[in-house]
Amino acid sequence: MARLLTQVDELHWSRICEALFRNSTKRSFFTNTLVSPLTASSASIMLALLSTRIAQRDLIRLLGIKDLRRLGNVRRVDLFNESKDLKFIFANCVWTNATVNKEAAAALNKNLDFYVDGELAGPETTVDNSEEKDFTTNGGDKSLDGWCSKSTGKNISSVVDKLPIVKHKLVMPVSVMYVEANFPKVSHTSSEYFNVVEDQVMECPYMHLKPQNLHYIKNKTLIAVDVPLANQNIRAIFALSRRDRFKAPTWEDVFKGKPLQVLLAKMQQRQHATELVVPRVRIEWTGGITDVLQNLGIQEVSKKQRGLNHKLGNVDLKDVVQKVVVNFVGQGNQKALTDHRGDAKSQTQKIQKFKVDRPFFLVVYYATGNTSKVLLAGHINKLPQYGT
Repeated sequence: MARLLTQVDELHWSRICEALFRNSTKRSFFTNTLVSPLTASSASIMLALLSTRIAQRDLIRLLGIKDLRRLGNVRRVDLFNESKDLKFIFANCVWTNATVNKEAAAALNKNLDFYVDGELAGPETTVDNSEEKDFTTNGGDKSLDGWCSKSTGKNISSVVDKLPIVKHKLVMPVSVMYVEANFPKVSHTSSEYFNVVEDQVMECPYMHLKPQNLHYIKNKTLIAVDVPLANQNIRAIFALSRRDRFKAPTWEDVFKGKPLQVLLAKMQQRQHATELVVPRVRIEWTGGITDVLQNLGIQEVSKKQRGLNHKLGNVDLKDVVQKVVVNFVGQGNQKALTDHRGDAKSQTQKIQKFKVDRPFFLVVYYATGNTSKVLLAGHINKLPQYGT
């Protein structure tokens, strides 16, 4: 993860994120969509390592990486100062129901933090495809869901809700990410309503953050605030539409076709003493990236067998699966609750309330120096854990 953040070009990163979002929202704008260029980029690197030279060249060009070996030069600890207020879990694997060449498995493990399914790196065996098998019949921790639960500390129990039945040999890269953040300045919680659509609401717990000076933007289409999460490096943007109360802003409304840095520069020109009121959020999203790669001009890897490295043998490439889970909780530690640095002084400033009580656009990003990259982005139209 850390290696990707430092080595992938920012413009390429932004392009991948936008393509993911646009492709995912084609199905239905009113469902939740939460995409991660981090998982898509890591999945693309796994594809590059599994692919022929032609497909590998196109994938590396897409990512903006000159040399895959450079990804081994940066340690995770150099980027994230994680604390008990932030949990960031990132895991990858390559699942297969067949046994493939060990040299291919070794290539996956050489420079990257990838966990390879035990069956992929296991001894040569004969695979019986006479009976239907699903992705969880390998048994124990070798199963896809077993790996996912174990590698994420049981924070993500399964990769997909309904696993398909397969009769032939497959190889499938999988990338999952779990983000849990405590807002450090929560003063109290309350039970309030979230407007799903007109005349439809859901009751859920809300977090009230102590007034603090927040950067914001306000124009004809949206109003948005920039909020620190566990530390100054991991931040979130909450955006509400000014056009339609019951629709989240679109990607174009938020970014205007520009990279994240442009949006942040505009927001940093203005700040206001703000009391932020946000709902408890736990959103899960699962999607593939094959269609996205095709839209970005990467055709070779999606061609049956032609895009796969010959070392993999007679197997087919299944669509890459990525899963993102974000969980915002409202129990900051006592030290954070009593720390008033950066808090707005109500005696000298008028406090403005920013309440996220309707569909919104969410961006969680990593920023350091002059660099900022989207970790996940999407629109949240309902809070499924609370019902309707």
